[in-house]
Amino acid sequence: MIDIIFNLILLVTTIILSIIAYKKKYLTLGGVIIANFFGITLLIITGMQYLILLLIAFFITNLATRHGIHIKIKLGLIKSNSYIRDYKNVIANGLPIFIFGLLEGIYKSEIFIYGYLVALTIFFSDTISSEIGVLSKEKPRLIINLKKVPTGKPGAVSLLGTISGILSVALFSIIIYFVIPLNIPFVLLMLILILFSTAGNILDSFLGATIQALYYCNVCDQFSEEEIHICNSKCQLISGKKYVNNHVVNFISIFSISMLSMLLIPLIL
Repeated sequence: MIDIIFNLILLVTTIILSIIAYKKKYLTLGGVIIANFFGITLLIITGMQYLILLLIAFFITNLATRHGIHIKIKLGLIKSNSYIRDYKNVIANGLPIFIFGLLEGIYKSEIFIYGYLVALTIFFSDTISSEIGVLSKEKPRLIINLKKVPTGKPGAVSLLGTISGILSVALFSIIIYFVIPLNIPFVLLMLILILFSTAGNILDSFLGATIQALYYCNVCDQFSEEEIHICNSKCQLISGKKYVNNHVVNFISIFSISMLSMLLIPLIL
């Protein structure tokens, strides 16, 4: 009976957060629908713990996105008075998390728990790193050659962003440790999640710097991850593959490193 009450509370909380996210223009309607499908399905199949972690990650990354938003708008990273993320963002970042959570719910195997946690912390860490890193007063450096590049360029990393990502996972690990019971010391769990989430961030940056499509807007004199810039002008493709956008890079990074973690973590333990 208590579990049913908690599940109902979580269900209502999820719906309320979705409405707030839509009203605040954090997610489009399509993004809200898919996010709710992922969350509610995990609640039914896996239990409340997985949805609790997902909601906490969503709430904190939303705060990170909103932090310094006026600066991000000024830099041309976010379009003023428009939705920040859509269904493509939700699928790219949320589908790997959903898949591993679903597999754990079906097969009740601890290895899928680690796959879920690694996928979740890669998304969490990458978002925090990106959203905080762009606010650094120092110019970021391209991961493949460490040359200084404009803020927001795919593949660019900053010390502030990197440290923020690592610390965020360290703190999130405390919550994870108490929400999902695992037969593992806390310090080891934290180190594992930091290791693989950082690996996910590095792969994301590497793919962003090498194969992700990079466009240039002649009107705004700015680099862009999208063919249509925030000024609504069509951009010129200057490097990368046209069909490899940020969403594709995010999905590949999260899914591949999570799969790798499920192979390596049993060896570590």
